[in-house]
Amino acid sequence: MAYELLRVLKPWGVFAGSFNLFEKATPSEPQTLTYEIIDELFLKHLRDVNIRMALKSIPTYANFYENKLITKLDTSQPSILWVCGINVK
Repeated sequence: MAYELLRVLKPWGVFAGSFNLFEKATPSEPQTLTYEIIDELFLKHLRDVNIRMALKSIPTYANFYENKLITKLDTSQPSILWVCGINVK
């Protein structure tokens, strides 16, 4: 996943997107993503990274739009990680 995102992002291109963290694995999404996985495989390759985090809600982005952000992740609760950064490769 991370390799493919970096591969298709142009040098100095801007990535803006979100990742679902701490969700149980399913057949269609067999890996449970954590902040550490995203950081190691993807974020460390970006420059000027800006992140926001919130607990997953219904609708999914309600906590983001209502500015109910969190500063510390709780691995027992599904969360959303929003990322914006520049590809330096």
